[in-house]
Amino acid sequence: MHVEIPRDPVQIWYEVTGVAEAEPVTTIGGDLMGHRQFAFANPLLERELKLVSWDFRGVGKSDRPIQEYSIDTKVNDLVAVLDAAGIERTHLWATATGSYTAIRFAARHPERVGAVITYAQYKPERAMWAIWNSLDTVFDEFEWPEAARLVCKLFGGPASHEEWLGQEFEDGSTAELYRLIHPVQLRSDLTEELRATSCPMMVMLGDTGPMGKESGYARGYDGMKELRPDLELAVIEGATGTYCMISHPEEATAAALAFFARHPMNGGGS
Repeated sequence: MHVEIPRDPVQIWYEVTGVAEAEPVTTIGGDLMGHRQFAFANPLLERELKLVSWDFRGVGKSDRPIQEYSIDTKVNDLVAVLDAAGIERTHLWATATGSYTAIRFAARHPERVGAVITYAQYKPERAMWAIWNSLDTVFDEFEWPEAARLVCKLFGGPASHEEWLGQEFEDGSTAELYRLIHPVQLRSDLTEELRATSCPMMVMLGDTGPMGKESGYARGYDGMKELRPDLELAVIEGATGTYCMISHPEEATAAALAFFARHPMNGGGS
């Protein structure tokens, strides 16, 4: 299905699957994968919850306009998707740069959020810009199909899914769009918005690779914990950073479902 954003206009793709009477969970993937970041977790989520999958503009099955992008754009697209799907309140499972969307959505629409899972990203970090500068060089020197696969490796895509991930990156967007979408988030500081959130929140990440628990990219967790002392943490052993739901879908989904079960929305979300 698609919902049209009349003021632009663009078509935003979404799909609702799973258990119709269960609490909803909405996934938010990264800037090159969108809903496909949860492809291996979705069948497990669908057994227990109502699942809302979607692609923000510029990615995947949604329209890909060449325009100015922002976190607000993604948040507004998510509001439109939930309205079209008839979802009043939902859990969120975000990863990678989808975390910025989840945090801002939770801060601005607290009445529509249950529990939230994010990656450890909420403000600029030195490691983020180091990787981005490398990506900028890749985009200058290589055509998109090859550049997409190099991006996947720079972000620590698991070797077990290297071919699949490379194809998903290639199909998910373009270098031009990625250059419009990704840096906007790296420049954003959501400290005050994170502080303002009150929903149950958990960081989920793998423990290996350039985006794993001990990496410079994931140091945001310490700052998040200071802002939200009740913040929970799920470390998926043997998984790489933001790809834990791809390489270890059973473990990642079990952790997500347990978290949502600890924080039910009291009567469902639709």
